[in-house]
Amino acid sequence: MKKLIIVPLLLLVFLTSEAQLFRGSNYWRKFRNEITIGVGAANCLTDLGGRDQIGSDFIYDLELSTTKWSVSAGHRYWLTRDIAINSALYVGKVAGDDALTNEPFRRTRNLNFQSIIVELSSKAEYHFVKGRTGHRYRLKGARGRTGFFFGIYGFLGVGGFYFDPKGKVPGTNQYVRLKPLSTGGQGLPNGPKPYSSVSVAIPLGLGIRSNIKEFYTVGLEVGWRKTFTDYLDDVSGYYYPNDVIRQEKGDLAATMADPNLMLLGYHNTYASFDQTEVQRPLRGDNTDKDSYMFAQVTFSYKLAKRRRYGGRRIKVRRSMPSF
Repeated sequence: MKKLIIVPLLLLVFLTSEAQLFRGSNYWRKFRNEITIGVGAANCLTDLGGRDQIGSDFIYDLELSTTKWSVSAGHRYWLTRDIAINSALYVGKVAGDDALTNEPFRRTRNLNFQSIIVELSSKAEYHFVKGRTGHRYRLKGARGRTGFFFGIYGFLGVGGFYFDPKGKVPGTNQYVRLKPLSTGGQGLPNGPKPYSSVSVAIPLGLGIRSNIKEFYTVGLEVGWRKTFTDYLDDVSGYYYPNDVIRQEKGDLAATMADPNLMLLGYHNTYASFDQTEVQRPLRGDNTDKDSYMFAQVTFSYKLAKRRRYGGRRIKVRRSMPSF
């Protein structure tokens, strides 16, 4: 009878100590490194397209029909049980088109763009809700999983990105690079300075993740990128005299600078050099910087730290950590 009592008690003590080790404050150190990949969607908030009214800000001006693709690959390093640094390379495509809005000014303006974005960034993540760990020993019929079904985290970081806007030539399916055409008068007499194709981004967002088999984790991450450029779509400020663009850059540049000339069949008498910028028609809002966003399904693989015993390398037993 005593044996029947002692054996279950010993087993209970053993399992309890193992569970405490699993959830212990130092256990996370064995899984500090993760390889991450992601695939999903990309979109942007620029001067082109958007809602059927001027003055709509942030998410209210988002055009869902221009949603494109994005992919990512990176490395996550855990500083503590709750805080990690995720450094990643993102590649995505964004686009905007005035033809998709019914707002009269934007639709008549008839500008469009698409651009590949290449971003390299590091983000600090705070995991404020932990995902459940599952049963370490896979006991059949066992109950009482620890934690929530998924973890929740927020992130804030900094990065740099490259962009190269292209526009569709009216009446064709051909896309041409817009920056060399100086469509806003960049680099031309009395025009604005040429803009840089590289800018700073501030990633901000939320994510969820859930442990699956062994060291694998699947999740969903949504992040907005604040930028410090207004030229993601090549559009900012006021119209530059179209005849000067034609003279300096050629017919294609003049057409891409103001494609409504071809659409409406009238000659541009917008601006001359004796006019102030206030008198010139507005081409894009230069008081509001552009931004872009990624929404991705994410996958990660936890790299187990190895121990050494007597000169031999021993793998850490595979189990499902709680982060």
